[in-house]
Amino acid sequence: MKIVPPHRIKTCILIFCALYLVVAAWFINKDMQRQIADYERKLVDKVRVIEQDLARVFNYFDALSAQYKTMSTMDTRSVKAINVDDLTVNNASVLTLEQQKLQALLELNRALTIFIYSSSSDVNRVYFLSQTGVFAQQNQANQIHVKQLEAEKAQAVFEKLGSLPSGVRSMNYGSLLNDGIKDSLTLVSRINDKELGFGILAVELELSLVKLLLDNNDQAISTYLFSPNKSLVFTDVTSNITAIDFESLLTVPAPYLSQKPLLGQFDLIQVIDRKKLLTNSINALLPTFFIMFSIGALSIVAFYSLELKNQLKRLAFTDTKTELMNERAFKVAASGLINLAKRSEQKTSLVLCDIDNFHKVNQIYGHEVADKVMFQIGQLMLDKFRLSDIVSSYVGDEFLIALPNTELSDAIRLSEELRKQVEATSHTDKKVTVTVTLATAECKHSEQFEDVIKRLERALAHAKELGRNNVISA
Repeated sequence: MKIVPPHRIKTCILIFCALYLVVAAWFINKDMQRQIADYERKLVDKVRVIEQDLARVFNYFDALSAQYKTMSTMDTRSVKAINVDDLTVNNASVLTLEQQKLQALLELNRALTIFIYSSSSDVNRVYFLSQTGVFAQQNQANQIHVKQLEAEKAQAVFEKLGSLPSGVRSMNYGSLLNDGIKDSLTLVSRINDKELGFGILAVELELSLVKLLLDNNDQAISTYLFSPNKSLVFTDVTSNITAIDFESLLTVPAPYLSQKPLLGQFDLIQVIDRKKLLTNSINALLPTFFIMFSIGALSIVAFYSLELKNQLKRLAFTDTKTELMNERAFKVAASGLINLAKRSEQKTSLVLCDIDNFHKVNQIYGHEVADKVMFQIGQLMLDKFRLSDIVSSYVGDEFLIALPNTELSDAIRLSEELRKQVEATSHTDKKVTVTVTLATAECKHSEQFEDVIKRLERALAHAKELGRNNVISA
């Protein structure tokens, strides 16, 4: 017999799949939000590091300015060698007070050369420039190189300073000296001395070193650094960078993060690739999805096994043609009913029903129609009798009915009503009509279930000898 999974099992599987997809989508969305939050936190942390380093540089400048104002003379023995283009100085003791103050200023600033941005290249430099064109730069050997700049070049530097924010400290994108160092950041501290005149102390930082702080190996994000004039300074995108501009980047549909590092003069944007973000989330959540699926699948298997067990149990006690209780189940139920009636001194009657000449229905209409007739007669019995009555199929084309708390006379009356109803009913679309013969018996206190059945079978045989389509009591 083929066992078909119950409909609710299929429904359960569909519901589980739907819930699984919803929960998986929720987990993926949460993980993507977490990734974006992590990217934003890392970006903010990187920008904070840069801002803290800039603050340290400005603190150096503040200390230099304060120290310089209190400076009047110094011990010439602490002055290291100075190379002056226009002068030849072999004895440091003959240095002028102005040169001593210049040396002291650059000595105090020596820490900047070993700062976090320090590099073996020449682009990271610390220098002093006076309004008169005296230029002093500290080299890699911590020596001071002093020379006189051309008047126009010095004047161009101070004209550019006029466009910078006023105050002791300021910052400029690019080199003040216009000597080919394009992607650099110049931090400026203004100094005014009565001997040296107005001048600046500057530290020039190559932006590629800032890029190292911002660069990352995560392929899910693309980093762009724009200068104050919104031109692209840096990106880790290796192709099509010429087509990128600041305004169009802010209109991309993908999520992006934005910060304004370097005292708010630069724009740092990180564009997040949603597809790669989704891939990262799925890969990260695969173990969770596997556990969820395993738990759900095992639950469905357990539920299906329970349903299958119940269905097999129902099939073991159900007749497949009539969908009524079969002989085995009826024997268990009726035996208990009879024993209960004996203890409570109640009357219980049994009815044995046989379809007359049912083999002719099989011969004329076929087994399929005959099975439908059997089924419809069984349903007619269910509608006829009470819910407390037990209706079951019996051997072949016979039915057994147990009527608790029913005397023999009532059983005969009900059987006669059933006989007339069956005879008057046309079954299936073939309009098949059949008759039934019924035998009734009231259970005696001294009888067992098998004894009553034997009396009914003998009475039914006698009723058939009398011509069928009748009711007889055993």
